[in-house]
Amino acid sequence: MWHKFSALHHFSRRSATVFSRSLVFNLITVYTPVLLLAGSIVTSAKQILSPIHCEGEGKDGLSKDYVETYCYIEGTFNLYMKQVAKQVGKNVIYPNLGQFVEGQSSRREISYYQWVTFFLLIEALVIYLPRQIWHQLTHSQCLPFDFTNLRRREDWEDKKNFLVWHMKQTRGNHEYWLWQYLLTELLAIALLASFFILTDVFLGGDFYDYGLDWVHFMHNATNNTISPMTARFPRLTVCKLQYHSRGGTINSYYPLCLLPINCFNDKIFLFLYFWYCLLFGLSLVRGLYMLVLVTCKPARRLRLKFSAKLVPEDTLDRFINAHNLSDWFVLCNLAPTMDPVLIAELVTQLVYEVQGGESSDSKPSRLGKQEKSLQSVNYI
Repeated sequence: MWHKFSALHHFSRRSATVFSRSLVFNLITVYTPVLLLAGSIVTSAKQILSPIHCEGEGKDGLSKDYVETYCYIEGTFNLYMKQVAKQVGKNVIYPNLGQFVEGQSSRREISYYQWVTFFLLIEALVIYLPRQIWHQLTHSQCLPFDFTNLRRREDWEDKKNFLVWHMKQTRGNHEYWLWQYLLTELLAIALLASFFILTDVFLGGDFYDYGLDWVHFMHNATNNTISPMTARFPRLTVCKLQYHSRGGTINSYYPLCLLPINCFNDKIFLFLYFWYCLLFGLSLVRGLYMLVLVTCKPARRLRLKFSAKLVPEDTLDRFINAHNLSDWFVLCNLAPTMDPVLIAELVTQLVYEVQGGESSDSKPSRLGKQEKSLQSVNYI
């Protein structure tokens, strides 16, 4: 089965693009789908091998295979019982199993184990959508420049002149890129929040406090305390099977059923609980960080300085004052793909052009292959 996981490595590789995405976006749209796919593969393997084992051999001619197939399709149940921990080993053989008592126990249907594989698979496909949308948008409205080769010095003057000319012609008109960037990031976070809610609904309301209960159990476990993993994902349940006996009467049979698949489900969903919480925390920090950048020019200056360390302080100030937020956004994403000396030259030339240097309104004459790509540009 390991070859299936090795294939996920290629799925998680980041493609080279001028607009590098944030750590939070990559964690949500790349690594989360990989984790969900891995969980889906594990549960699917267990579903095929041995999802359920039930007693029933020889009961009025019922075969074991018949009982197990019926209980797997129709689902099983257990009981929520008050003070159940004190009864385990005395009056009951397993937590939440025993005789139904009015006012002290309630029946809980368990059938989610049939759908865990599909649930995780669908989540993996959906959470990847923001990244796919981003790639489609950036490729359909791509900038007319080969950014992947900007670390090489060869032909730098031609490329620099072309880029300066392009940035000047489209100065202040890159909001489309900025809004695409922000909206796809918000979409990823919104999908993550919806997944948390849907998972809670899928598990019958037992997910929202699953991790907190587990932490409390690990720190305060006693002999009379039931593990939240066992309570939410029971290994031993009961199935109700009705059948006609040889005499024609309708009989009810309640076989005990083992659910080995829940040994994986409890750990998968516990990991997802803490993974989602981690991503929520990082998303909050990311949101505050972006808010500061959008509203504060000094913060944008520091961010650009981090990407373009060799640019003089006064040149950075002039660039920030002369260009809007969208131009800053494009340059901040361009800087990591370039040599520090080259990005310093580029920023200096941009400032010089904007503040009344030699005019570059005419297209540079030595563009080579860049000229052909320019013809297909849709300026936003």
